[in-house]
Amino acid sequence: MKGLGGLGHILACPTAKSIMQPRIYTYKITFEEVPYWYWGVHKEKKFGEPYLGTPVTHMWMWEFYTPRIQILEFFPYTSDGWKEARLVEDRLIRQDLNNPLCLNEHYGGIMSLEICSAGGLKVHKEKDSDGKSKHAIKMAARAIELGVGATARTPDKMVEDGRKGARVTNSAKDELSRSINAVKGANATNLIKGQDGKSANAVKGGRKGAATFHKEKDGSGKSINAKKAVETLHSARDERGRSIHTLKTINRRWRSTVDGFESNAGNVARHNRANGWPPEARVKV
Repeated sequence: MKGLGGLGHILACPTAKSIMQPRIYTYKITFEEVPYWYWGVHKEKKFGEPYLGTPVTHMWMWEFYTPRIQILEFFPYTSDGWKEARLVEDRLIRQDLNNPLCLNEHYGGIMSLEICSAGGLKVHKEKDSDGKSKHAIKMAARAIELGVGATARTPDKMVEDGRKGARVTNSAKDELSRSINAVKGANATNLIKGQDGKSANAVKGGRKGAATFHKEKDGSGKSINAKKAVETLHSARDERGRSIHTLKTINRRWRSTVDGFESNAGNVARHNRANGWPPEARVKV
């Protein structure tokens, strides 16, 4: 996590006595790479503690991108001050709740400072088999039922917003025409390696996904889904009975971005590797 950003306006100048006391404040999270934002309120346990929000639904964005915090307004460190701060947070979120770039999914509810000081409401204590909060899942289902927040959008609107976000996120390219943000995320995800040099996360995810996909077997012990996938992939045939997919794959032209060598994907990758260049330094022609 990066450091704190700039301060917003302050209700009153802190006195020498209160300068090191914990604070209550509203804030806005933005990201260096993408135009999303998040409104929130925070009650410090210790003055000046590093804080960048407590996302749940979109937590991956805080890990993938570079978040910055802007403190907007300070409130008295009292029960009334906490209530007032929560009301201000509600007003901030309410205006943006249906904005596809706003990461807040709900607002409302005021908890006393005493309850928060005692440990807060442990609503996310119960987890399902995947480690997800049962309460969060329940609230998400309720939001879908009511059609609020992101769920208020139609399926077509969700697809459109997703495409817009993807275009913005992947607009910056490196010298190999790869999305800089995608490469950054992939590097972070695959940072931890096993003894064989393979990404621990990729291996774990691959095993879990493969186990689920290939769970159903036929009489000979072969994966039913795998057989269906292969049959679908090669279902289209030419007049000589050859798989059109295979022919397209073989005949698709690629070019080495290093010296311009052209051939199919495999040949270009082998050409690059033989010359000591990255095999992936290639583009479709």
